[in-house]
Amino acid sequence: MERDGRPVDPEAASTAMLEHARAGFDAFDMADHYGSAELIAGRFLARAASGEAPGAHRPVAFTK
Repeated sequence: MERDGRPVDPEAASTAMLEHARAGFDAFDMADHYGSAELIAGRFLARAASGEAPGAHRPVAFTK
């Protein structure tokens, strides 16, 4: 659950992260975020591994 009590959509959030990865930002720190961070990071990394985020290496995400 997020601050307002509603869950974040992992698909929409991972899409936003993919857009950043495509622009060259390839490290994400979500350690201050409890709740859906692991779900979002997992979806993002799965999509990146499938080739949705081109780049020299796979993006990384840091959680708790």
